[in-house]
Amino acid sequence: MNFLPPDSYESFLATLDSIARLPVQKQLRALKSELLDARQRETGLFCNCAELKQAVRNLGNKIAERDRSAFADWLQVEFAQATRELEIIKAEQEKSIRRLRVGLAAARATCEDLEKRLHNLHLELNATEVSGQELEQTCQSLLLVIEQAAGSASEEDRPEGHVSEARA
Repeated sequence: MNFLPPDSYESFLATLDSIARLPVQKQLRALKSELLDARQRETGLFCNCAELKQAVRNLGNKIAERDRSAFADWLQVEFAQATRELEIIKAEQEKSIRRLRVGLAAARATCEDLEKRLHNLHLELNATEVSGQELEQTCQSLLLVIEQAAGSASEEDRPEGHVSEARA
C-alpha cells in the first residue's frame, strides 16, 4: 500500500534514481534529508488532518444547530397554527354556549308562562266547579220553586177533586 500522496511518492522515486550513482555516504545524507522532509510533511499533514477534523466537527455542529434551529422554527410555526386553531374552536364553543344559554332562558320563560297558565286554568276550573255546583243548586231550587208555584196555581184553578192529584 502506498501511504504517501502521489506527488510525494514520485518525488521519492525520483530522489532514489538521482542518488543511485552517488557514493553511499552521500546517498545516506540524501535519504536522511528526504526522511526529514517526509517527517515535516507528515507533521504538516497531521496538523492539516487535525484542522480538517475540527472543521468537520464545526460543520457538523453548525448543521446540527441549523437543523435544531429549523426544527425549532417549524415547531414554532406549528405551535402558532395550533394556537390559532384552538382560539377559533374556543370562539365557536363560546358562541354555541351563548346560543344554548339563550335557548335555555327562552325555554325557562316558556315553562314559567305555561306554569302560570296552568295555575290560572286550575283556578278557573275550581271556580267553574264551584259555580257549576252553585248553578246546579240554584237551578234545583228554582225548579222546586217553579214546581211549588205551579202546584199552588193549579190547585187554585182546578176543581177540588183534582187538587189531590196535583199533590200526588
